Amino acid sequence: MQASKNNFSEKKSYLSNNTPFQLLKYMMKIWEKKAIKEKTDKLPIIIPLVVYHGENQWNLRTFLGS
Repeated sequence: MQASKNNFSEKKSYLSNNTPFQLLKYMMKIWEKKAIKEKTDKLPIIIPLVVYHGENQWNLRTFLGS
């Protein structure tokens, strides 16, 4: 994972149904760090980006909702 101020990217070379949950976990870590370090309840908007470079076509859901 590479992170900057309000976004991060994840590079994937394989398909995984857990990718949305992995991104959510990363986002939670960023929010927790900010809340603890700055003692604030104002959390930044995070824009996650997945860069897929696997051999097979990406055919997984791209969102958490149904």
